[in-house]
Amino acid sequence: MPRIIERQEAVDRINSILEPGECLACWILRSERRYVLHKGAHSLVVLSEFPRTWGQTMILLNTHKTSVSDTTEDEWREMMENVRRTSLVLERTLKPLRCYISSLGATENLPNTCPHLHFNVLPIYNREERPSDIFTWKNGVFAADEPEWSGLFNDLMRGWSRMAGDDPSNEAGMAHQPDHDP
Repeated sequence: MPRIIERQEAVDRINSILEPGECLACWILRSERRYVLHKGAHSLVVLSEFPRTWGQTMILLNTHKTSVSDTTEDEWREMMENVRRTSLVLERTLKPLRCYISSLGATENLPNTCPHLHFNVLPIYNREERPSDIFTWKNGVFAADEPEWSGLFNDLMRGWSRMAGDDPSNEAGMAHQPDHDP
């Protein structure tokens, strides 16, 4: 079952793969990601490997832009459609109570965020959790073994495929949820 690791352990893991000052989102886009749900012309949908909630998914703009005003209409529309589709897939597949959607980022590169324009979709399973509980790493993040990631990814890919229908532009690459109160 996925487990919670402390914030510092997650930061140390990220720091071991990033160069100092490197943009986390740009690194994700350059790397060979195993958990890609969708590759679009302007954005990538990928499972967060350091999720605050099980199933947290990121939608990353394919180019390094830090402001909505820097995006084209096509980039913005695709990102918003992917946020919507991701939310629907998570709701239908994992059955959370709801999904939180955020675009928080930072003005500088930090181990757990970056200025690169991106969105997070976080499934919420516990009625007691509030945004202040979710949008922080102070209580740690989820970690999992390969079979758990694979299960989560496969479940979400089936959900994404049902949403995408026969869309040939959907190039996808792990989705088993923990109990609703991890």
